[in-house]
Amino acid sequence: MFNMKKTLILFTFLFAASNLFGGYKVKIAVYKDHANLMAYISKIPGESYRKNISIEEKNHLYYVSSTLYESKTEVNKALSAYKKVFPDAFIEEIVQETVVAASTEAVAKAPAPVEKTIDAKILLENKTVYICNENGSPKAQKEVIRLDFKKEYVLYSKLSKSVPPIEIPYTFEKDCVILPMSGIEFKYQIHAEGDDFLSTKSFTNDEEGNHFRYYFDEDMAFNFTERH
Repeated sequence: MFNMKKTLILFTFLFAASNLFGGYKVKIAVYKDHANLMAYISKIPGESYRKNISIEEKNHLYYVSSTLYESKTEVNKALSAYKKVFPDAFIEEIVQETVVAASTEAVAKAPAPVEKTIDAKILLENKTVYICNENGSPKAQKEVIRLDFKKEYVLYSKLSKSVPPIEIPYTFEKDCVILPMSGIEFKYQIHAEGDDFLSTKSFTNDEEGNHFRYYFDEDMAFNFTERH
């Protein structure tokens, strides 16, 4: 009887510590002009998708995202609707830990924080990003590089120079995007998601290099370079 009671307490405690709630949001757009934004939102097909939108104002910009979806099927349907008006919309996975009451006889212990998994493919596939150099040379910090992720290659363009874009093959590997050029493997690891950008650090043949910001909004990228 004693052993059974101990087993029941342990099971209850483990269940409380490991119960997770998963969900998905669609990150839709970032706009400066509220009136223009609302005009585009009115074009989203499906009244329910227009209603399931959250708009947050921060630093004179309007951040648009969907409400939380529990089903991957449902969020994919929502993404399809939003991309008809906002082609750069993408899905973000949300992980939240729920609290379940455990037996009062179990030892009280705070659950370990859940670390969000960063998936470079989900964040960058079929997207356009604008790259800013955080700690390179003064000249490099004034440049903005545009990357268009196509199906089989990325289109690499330096916006500050009148040179034709370069097509570079690429692969995704967990939180990294890898660009092989001239026998050298350039790897960019996404190590944090900010409100406005992705923080990345570069590796050349596994040797760490500069840190970068990946913006999805061109104006925000140029605003960053102007502050340096």
